[in-house]
Amino acid sequence: MVGSAAAAVQSGIGNVAAGSAFAVLQSAAAGGSGAILVNGVAAGTVTAIAVAAAAPGLIKAMQEGKKEITVDGITYEIEDKGEVYSSPADQ
Repeated sequence: MVGSAAAAVQSGIGNVAAGSAFAVLQSAAAGGSGAILVNGVAAGTVTAIAVAAAAPGLIKAMQEGKKEITVDGITYEIEDKGEVYSSPADQ
């Protein structure tokens, strides 16, 4: 699109190589196959943040011998074998 930020960037870099970061992000913005990659990366990042936020509480609960802990609205049940199962807090 003439006058867009993407057009300005592309005019500055010249020809865009297929598979480059610019090409993938352009595809994602247009709703093409790049959207799958961008959405996957975003989902993976959110999952990693959630695990990092819950892990310290779960470790502390296990060390204290607790059988259940709720972190951010999710209840985790800790089995005797150290296995952890989760379910939403409202169930």
